[in-house]
Amino acid sequence: MIEGGALTVPLLNETEWHVSEIAVALTVIRKPTTEELEESESHTEKRPDETVIYRMRAAAVPWATTVFSAPESRDCSRG
Repeated sequence: MIEGGALTVPLLNETEWHVSEIAVALTVIRKPTTEELEESESHTEKRPDETVIYRMRAAAVPWATTVFSAPESRDCSRG
């Protein structure tokens, strides 16, 4: 979930391991704006999608749910 400027991931650790770090890849799929569609009638190029990798640290003990969180490093409202 992205809320209040942070990416939050609840993780249920169904193992005997103690998890201390996870990596989450977030990909924003770019849809062309109306202006871009009008300008590109002669070709079909689209803006590239953007992927950001977050490394999150927390203490996830076995058989429990832990919330990992990181500040959101891009503006998701840009679309």
